[in-house]
Amino acid sequence: MEALLQDLRYGFRMVRKSPGFAAVAVVTLALGIGANTAIFSVVNAVLIRPLPYPNANRLVMIWERRLPDGEQENNTSPATFLNWREHATVFEQTAACFNWTKVLTGGAAPERLNVQEVSPNFFALLGVNAALGRTLLASEDSVDGANDVVVLSFELWQRRFGFDPRIVGRNIVLNGKPQTVVGVMPRGFQFFVKHGSFGQEQPQAWLPMTFSEKDPSFHGRYLQAVGLLRPGVTLPQAQSAMTSLALSLEAQDPESMKNWTVNLVPLRTQFVGAIEPALRVLLGAVGLVLLIACANVATLLLARSNSRSHEIAIRVALGAKPWQVIRQVLTESFLLAAMGAAAGLLLARGSASALLALAPKGLIPLEGAEVDLRVLAFTAGIAVVTGLLFGVVPAVHAARGRPHEELKAGGRGGSEGAHGGRTRNSFVVAEIVLALVLLAGSGLLIRSFSRLTAVDPGFQSKGILTARVELPSSKYKDDAKISEFYAQLLERIRQLPGVRSASADAYLPFTGGIASTGVEVEGRPVAASRR
Repeated sequence: MEALLQDLRYGFRMVRKSPGFAAVAVVTLALGIGANTAIFSVVNAVLIRPLPYPNANRLVMIWERRLPDGEQENNTSPATFLNWREHATVFEQTAACFNWTKVLTGGAAPERLNVQEVSPNFFALLGVNAALGRTLLASEDSVDGANDVVVLSFELWQRRFGFDPRIVGRNIVLNGKPQTVVGVMPRGFQFFVKHGSFGQEQPQAWLPMTFSEKDPSFHGRYLQAVGLLRPGVTLPQAQSAMTSLALSLEAQDPESMKNWTVNLVPLRTQFVGAIEPALRVLLGAVGLVLLIACANVATLLLARSNSRSHEIAIRVALGAKPWQVIRQVLTESFLLAAMGAAAGLLLARGSASALLALAPKGLIPLEGAEVDLRVLAFTAGIAVVTGLLFGVVPAVHAARGRPHEELKAGGRGGSEGAHGGRTRNSFVVAEIVLALVLLAGSGLLIRSFSRLTAVDPGFQSKGILTARVELPSSKYKDDAKISEFYAQLLERIRQLPGVRSASADAYLPFTGGIASTGVEVEGRPVAASRR
């Protein structure tokens, strides 16, 4: 231990003695280690850390799939969901949700909110309680008006209502309809699957969902369903049971269920499946960046070793063994690596924030992307590995020097000998070649990442601006009034300087919004399920 402390003290002296060299080495390592730590913090949040729900490993999304080769993840209908809830014995609970937008009025300026209509057992299934007040009750799914309640997100409570502790019991107005606030969810709570839904951002409020066979949309496929597997039930077992149930439902209602089956997707896969390949490629790319940094620092150490040959020769003449020389050089390498890791950790915290800003909205695991103990352990580990990578070759090279020739030369340099010079030069050339190869590899991986994340919209998006308009239902109650408003709006927009054309649509491209309606052919009977 005393020898190690002595090596550390000597290493600190060498750093102070060569501040320029130390600064270049530390900055180089900080960039490599910082990039790896930043990406790992995201990988940790997305692929490693458990989702923020109890029993998250038992939660699955329940989708409908059209046979033989239709889309794998289709929404389901209230009719089908109620059948699942009654007959799917592989689930402890099932819940449904539907994303929508509503306009919040009263008090401050009107505000469009993304809301989620959910079955009342939704929060119980996820295992999450309200931070203030309560969640929804089973009785609040009725259609007799007893469902005029709302649960707020913590963020909406903070931003719009200033943490008012008396918010529970107050009425807020959504789309002109009073809703009684019954609870506020914990900070950061969210559940959002961006797929075929009308609200395209994180929900800020939750309303109870009602089911009625008299509703024209009772057989419309617009719900997202989630299930909690019973303890001991595996995903293949559940998939097999739900496939059998789908066949049974098809036999009961061939008009609606013909060629429809069920597809179960684990919740983590649902949240991160689309970006997992890109993350792995990005982690590989920054890993190569770290190797490039190690190669560069190793080259610096080798180039610097000639100026230290006299110092090492004196240590050997005084009795230092080759392994002691190696230990000293490695200690200095680990010291540089530790300094680079500390600087890289600071860099990673800022980089992780930038990555979060660029991430897709609705990626729930990313909300927990931060530097935690696992990330710190990763940083410490790569610091040790980095110290070995760039320190071993210079350490061995220093220990294999010719101290007697160096002392005879009086420390003037150049006494390394032809063999030693060729060895050192070979190492330097090898390090440069390796750095070039790694640089090319990093470039290819980054190109692959760009291809994985790039989206070609199929049209020229430059110069196109979009805006969302929400009309209060209390003022615009009939279709004629709504059509008149949008016609006037588009006409005025077209008259603005610089505007070439303007149009309106129910849902913007790539927002996931869908709308469907039934079509009846004149002279043909209406299916029993649609009556």
